[in-house]
This record gives sequence, C-alpha cells and structure tokens, in this order.
Amino acid sequence: MNGKRQFYIAAFSVLGVLVGFLFHAVLEIWYIGLLLSNFGQYGLGLSWDHWEVVHHAGLAILLIGGVLIGFWQGNVWWHRLYETDYLLPHRFSLKKKLFIAAIVLILFILVFLNRVS
Repeated sequence: MNGKRQFYIAAFSVLGVLVGFLFHAVLEIWYIGLLLSNFGQYGLGLSWDHWEVVHHAGLAILLIGGVLIGFWQGNVWWHRLYETDYLLPHRFSLKKKLFIAAIVLILFILVFLNRVS
C-alpha cells in the first residue's frame, strides 16, 4: 500500500470519527434538553450517573463505528477513483460544463437578489 493511499484512508477514518462526534453532540444536546425539561418522563428510570455511563458507551460505539465506516469508505472510494475508470464515462464536454455553470450562476443570482429584496 503506497503512502498516498494510506493517507487517503486515514483521512476518511478521521472524517468518520468527526461525523460520529458531530452526530453524538447533536443527539446529546437534543436529549439532554428533553431530560432537563421533564426528567421523570424522559429519564427512562435511569439516574444521572447511569446517563453518564450511557454517554460513555455511546461515545465508544460511535468512535469505533466512525473509524470502521471511515476505513471502509476510504477503501471503497480509493478503488472507485484511482483503480478503475469510474469517472471516465461521466466526463462532460465544454458545452455541458458551461451550461451547468450558467445554471449555477443564475440560481446564485436569484438567491442573492431574493435576500437583498
């Protein structure tokens, strides 16, 4: 395995960990808000000490899952992008590229004008 591939797969693994942490943070902020608003209803019969254990278990699961999914996706996309001709059939002619650029520019102008008005 060459250095470029190792770096690519490691970067995907780090991305998996970051996405896992982001998911964990959003889920925790949402559920802690529910717990603070009505602990009796949303506490599921657990104490705050038990919720801390749930927090650490979820963190470990998402960390390991993020690394594994990142490693898997890094291998998948490395193979698709660098070891096969995956992108060759999807290349656009200059005319199609200009058409897409024009559509993006028109949409950007419409959104910008909508915000200014």
